[in-house]
Amino acid sequence: MLAATFNGMTVRLKEYMEQVAKAAAEKQRIESELDVARNIQLGMLPGKLACPGYDIAGMMLPAKEVGGDFYDFFPVGEDKLCFVVADVSGKGVGAALFMTIAKTVIKTAAQANDMTADELLCIANDLLCQENPAELFVTAYVGIMNIGTGEVSYACAGHNPPIICRQNGGAEFIPVKNKLPLAAMEGIKYPIMHTKLLAGETFVLYTDGITEATNKENELFGDTRLLDAVKNLQGVSCREVIGRVKSNVDIFVAEAPQFDDITIVAIRNTGEEKRDMLER
Repeated sequence: MLAATFNGMTVRLKEYMEQVAKAAAEKQRIESELDVARNIQLGMLPGKLACPGYDIAGMMLPAKEVGGDFYDFFPVGEDKLCFVVADVSGKGVGAALFMTIAKTVIKTAAQANDMTADELLCIANDLLCQENPAELFVTAYVGIMNIGTGEVSYACAGHNPPIICRQNGGAEFIPVKNKLPLAAMEGIKYPIMHTKLLAGETFVLYTDGITEATNKENELFGDTRLLDAVKNLQGVSCREVIGRVKSNVDIFVAEAPQFDDITIVAIRNTGEEKRDMLER
């Protein structure tokens, strides 16, 4: 009986080890595929854009292997720059797939038609409502800037207000008129607003992964800390601005895990001579 019991244990142990090996191989396969998906997703984000008179940079750091945040900046015609920062509800693969759809819809609509920021959000919203079986939604901020004058028209779909860093070192939030996020309901009209980026000033756009970053005491990084992080950064490159904000968030959260995707975009009017043509 003892021998039979040991023999049975040996068989079951062998079967268990085979199951563990199969599970490990499957996990490795999934992780490998997610790694490829992450690289593809990050590769979809814009690289360097040659925009005379402006310094532009962006960063997206997913909380998981893939994320739902995205940003974009691209030329519209010969004298305008469109920039977008958005955040899909949820995390992981589902949010990443919807992020791809939303990013493609917004950019295609912007480049195919000569439209204002509010019209762009209206069209993107209606299109995303038609292709949304998972009932996700997207908060988004869209701005269209005349590169010659620095004048910006913008519209907001439930997204965080950007910050403008002034020439004197001060920083303040740009007013927004928020409406429902994209893909929440068809037929929404998004109001258009206007501002201007003067020489030496910088726009800082971000997602709520920054302001809602949480430390071990469950404190939020918040708006005040974000404003403090970007003050007195006049004359600093956009890469340095992004690095400063991310560094402040990292110090604040310390050892706490990252719960949400983090995205930051900075656009600086360098004050240098501007031409009418945008080049990649």
